Amino acid sequence: MTGRLPVVRAGLLLSVVCLAVTGTILAGSSGVVVDSRFLPITGAEACLVEEDRTGPCILTDGGGEYVLPDSEMTRVRISHRNYIPVVVSAVDQVKPVMLERAAGLVLFAVNDSTGDVLPGGEFWISGAGGARNGPFPVSAGGTRVKSLRPGRIAVRVEVPGFHQGDPVWVGLDAGLETRVEVRLVAVSPAR
Repeated sequence: MTGRLPVVRAGLLLSVVCLAVTGTILAGSSGVVVDSRFLPITGAEACLVEEDRTGPCILTDGGGEYVLPDSEMTRVRISHRNYIPVVVSAVDQVKPVMLERAAGLVLFAVNDSTGDVLPGGEFWISGAGGARNGPFPVSAGGTRVKSLRPGRIAVRVEVPGFHQGDPVWVGLDAGLETRVEVRLVAVSPAR
């Protein structure tokens, strides 16, 4: 032996030195994003994330592939406007990353006695398990919420001067946008 380390060991030694100096080994991540039929999803955004920080992002190519740079961030958030976002480990993904088709909602708050659309207020969405999302602003032109998980949800609306009563239960279907009108009753002013 000549005293030289083989190339493989030299590379390993360099990684160990990097770990000793920085405390972390940086690694890139890559993968292929597909739908439920295993067809590639073009234009999905893959972003390195860590807690509340977002790092570099890239859009998937025509084959659904993404390659992100070396980073100490440990997760990748993958999203597309028509699908439910997922978070995966920031590694080279061996299996395709599958996105589930999202459901959409368009909400209108309506005065029950006049049929007029109400221009203000807030609404919340609750799933069958009780998880609550919102508040979302109520708009006279309708309020759109995308990237919702398909299934049954309850909608609760609060508009000053009006009362809803029981929540409105709605079934959301994957790939479809559901229009919901929540009818509110005007509350008499206190005397």
